[in-house]
Amino acid sequence: MGSRQVSIACFNSPNNVTLSGDEAAIDALKAKFDAAGIFARKLSTGVAYHSNHLHSVADAYASAIG
Repeated sequence: MGSRQVSIACFNSPNNVTLSGDEAAIDALKAKFDAAGIFARKLSTGVAYHSNHLHSVADAYASAIG
């Protein structure tokens, strides 16, 4: 994998993590989890926070909280 398509966004607990990244890669990973019987839920956030996708809204976000 040349660029990171999915990364760990948050360790919520020892058995629960939040992943972030390219939507197609998240969908593919969720399908693999589903096939393996591993619970996974796709969150609808609009922006893949804690990933390189946040750069697209970083200036607007900084202005809003500034």
